[in-house]
Amino acid sequence: MPAMMAKRHRLDDTSNDTLKALAANGMLPDDMIGLLISQRCAIAAAIVAVRSSYGMTLAEAKRLIAANVHYATVHDANLPLHDALARHADEGDAKLA
Repeated sequence: MPAMMAKRHRLDDTSNDTLKALAANGMLPDDMIGLLISQRCAIAAAIVAVRSSYGMTLAEAKRLIAANVHYATVHDANLPLHDALARHADEGDAKLA
């Protein structure tokens, strides 16, 4: 199966509890990201996991995940969609004014 088609996993609550315990025991965020990558964790689930494990803001977790070389390509590929959604939201706000 090509890399782009490989199945991505979501973390369940048990996994999140395990990740929180690893963080509490001193695992660094970069090491956790490596673990998430090794488990083929989707980028959105990785952001949620890092955020909840380390008590980060959403913006902090997104920046940390996006800066990782393995998730950067996914992040960069999503930028056009993100920009289009932001433009659409701005257009909707203008109609409400």
